[in-house]
Amino acid sequence: AWRGVGGGLRRGSAVDAECSRLCRVSADKRRKSKMLKLTRTVFAALEHHKLEPVDAQRCVADAKRRIGTACDIVAQRGDSELVFVELKCGYPGTAKKRALAGAMRAPLQRARDTHLHRHFAQLAATVALFEAETGTLRALETKGVTRIGAALLYADDNETTLFELPAWWRRRGDALLAEITRARAARK
Repeated sequence: AWRGVGGGLRRGSAVDAECSRLCRVSADKRRKSKMLKLTRTVFAALEHHKLEPVDAQRCVADAKRRIGTACDIVAQRGDSELVFVELKCGYPGTAKKRALAGAMRAPLQRARDTHLHRHFAQLAATVALFEAETGTLRALETKGVTRIGAALLYADDNETTLFELPAWWRRRGDALLAEITRARAARK
């Protein structure tokens, strides 16, 4: 069912849909649910990394910049950390770090252009948009959540790999959003 043109995309979409549904139920109900093998692998990886899913497809947006996105999985680690997890299915271990076309463009020009770095850029922008939600951050603080983390979770048939978002990438989230906004305005 997943072979042929677009097969990987279809499977990734199916796994995303299952994860979105199952992130919002209890761990017990999740374990008893029917799901694709790859979806079960994703939840096993989250459990291995002590990440308890609490939400999925959490939208973040900046109305002024007219930009928005959604994070695949929001998980809690311990009592005080919320972690945004971007899920990527079907990237084998060797492809994650393979260079594509030299360096990335500003403001990321110090980074090699790889799948991993493109995904870090996506996650950095998502976290920057969320961290601009000062009201949400204050509400989370009253509930004891004092840290916001971010990670990429790669999953394929053979392995899962979790990459925490490095501080270097996180610091560039706002600059990346500014560049996206500037580039879009220049096209008009």
